Amino acid sequence: MLCNSFVARYAMPMSFAVLIGIGAAAGAVFALIFGTRPAGWLSLMLVPIGTIFWIYYWQNTHLESLRSTSALDYVFITPVPLVGALMAYGMIFFTKLWLETRRL
Repeated sequence: MLCNSFVARYAMPMSFAVLIGIGAAAGAVFALIFGTRPAGWLSLMLVPIGTIFWIYYWQNTHLESLRSTSALDYVFITPVPLVGALMAYGMIFFTKLWLETRRL
């Protein structure tokens, strides 16, 4: 019950800016954890998978807002956080790579 009231009180809308920001935060976390290892780029696949689970959860908790086009959420919303994650991960990845190969 506590979890549902917390989510209802502090839920963010699924706007473009919020989704890009959440994706960028996830990409930054993955970049800081995995660094310049090749597995880091594969870890970004967790972002669209997490988005699919979030859309599924949101649609099950907001049944009154479902429309005939709600299935398109899976197609058009899923790549948006991935764009933010790729940008943040790429910036941190290439900055770390540049700092590792630079002579100080």
